[in-house]
Amino acid sequence: PSPPWLRGAGAGVGRLEAWLGMDADMVSRVMEQLEELGMGQPRPSLVWREGNTRSWLQESFVRMHQVLYEARMLPLGVRDDTPHDGLSHVWGAERGGVLVRDQLRRFLERVQPLLPDPEYGPPDPEPDAKDLRPRARGEEVRCLEWGRFYSQGVLHQTCSCGVEGERASCPGSWALYHGDCREGINHAARTICADVTTLPQVLPSWLRFDVIICTQVFEHVFDLSGAARGLAGALSQGGRLIWTAPFTELNHEGPSFRDFWRFTPLAAARLLAQAGLRVDHVEASGGGQVATAALLGFGIDDVPESVLASAQQPLPALSPYTSAATGAGSASSWQDGGPGPSGWAPTQWASYLGVHILATRPRGGDD
Repeated sequence: PSPPWLRGAGAGVGRLEAWLGMDADMVSRVMEQLEELGMGQPRPSLVWREGNTRSWLQESFVRMHQVLYEARMLPLGVRDDTPHDGLSHVWGAERGGVLVRDQLRRFLERVQPLLPDPEYGPPDPEPDAKDLRPRARGEEVRCLEWGRFYSQGVLHQTCSCGVEGERASCPGSWALYHGDCREGINHAARTICADVTTLPQVLPSWLRFDVIICTQVFEHVFDLSGAARGLAGALSQGGRLIWTAPFTELNHEGPSFRDFWRFTPLAAARLLAQAGLRVDHVEASGGGQVATAALLGFGIDDVPESVLASAQQPLPALSPYTSAATGAGSASSWQDGGPGPSGWAPTQWASYLGVHILATRPRGGDD
C-alpha cells in the first residue's frame, strides 16, 4: 500500500503547488527525485507517532527529514566529499550568506554609536543615555581583530579605514594572528602574532586598543579565564570589547585550531566580569528558527528578513547603561557563581545561535 501521507494527494496537489510557490516544472522535478529515493516503496522505519506531533503536516516533515538525511541531502551544504553528519562546507554561503555573520553584522551596526569615534576619540565612559556624543581627544582610534574582516567592513569608520572594504589605508586597524607565525609585532603591517592569554605581555607598554573585536574566537580557546584577562589587559582604559561566541553551532575545527566550548549569556558575562571588565550589554542572538535553520544549512536568503531583524533578545538587567547592575563594582557579587545581578532574567529562548556582548575596561586602573 502507498504511504499514508500520499493517499488522496491528487485532490490537493494543485493548491499545495500554489501555496509553496511551485510551478508545474518544479513539481515534476520534485516527483522525479522522490521516485529516485524510492517513493511508494514500504519504509518500515517511518511509523506514525501521534504522541509527539500535533498534525499530519508535522509528521510529514519528520518523515521528509529522515528521507533527506538518509539520501545525504541534509544539511543543505553537504556534498559527496563531506563526511556524513559532518560540517557543511558552505555554511549557507551559497544561499545568500552565513546566518551567524548576518547576526554579527546587525549587532555591530547597533553598537557602533557606542564605540570610539575616529575623529573625536573614545566616548565618555559613562554617557547619558540620551546623549552619546563622543568627547574630543584628537587621537587615532586603534582596533584589534583576528584578521580584519569587520574592522575593514562594518566598522571601517570606527577603525579609521576610510571607504568600506578599502585595504590600502587602514591606520587604525591591527590584526592578531596565532599559530603559523612567530610571536611578535610587525609595526609596518600592523600585525601581531601572539596567544591571546599572553597578549598584554607581548604588546609594548604604549600599545593598547580602544576597540577589540573578538568574534567567534573563544570556542577555540581552552584557557577561557586566561584569554579573558588577556583581552582586558590589551584594552586601553575606557576601551570597548565586542565579544561574541556560539551557543548552537556546528562543530568546526581544523589542523591549527580546535573546537572546545559553547556559551550561555550568563556564563559569558561572568567570564568577562571576572577578568575585570564592565559588561554593558549582553544578548542572545538568533532565536530557535534561525538556530535550527543554520544547523540544516540554510542561508540568509532562506529566512525572512522580519525574522532575522528580530532575532536578538537583550537581557533586561544587562542592557546598555541601565543601572548600577552593569557597573564594575556590582560584577563581583555574581561573577563567582551567585544568582546574578539584581533583576537578572535568563533568556526565554530554548535555542539560539549565540551570545553577543559589549564590555568596557573601567577607567582608573593601571595600563
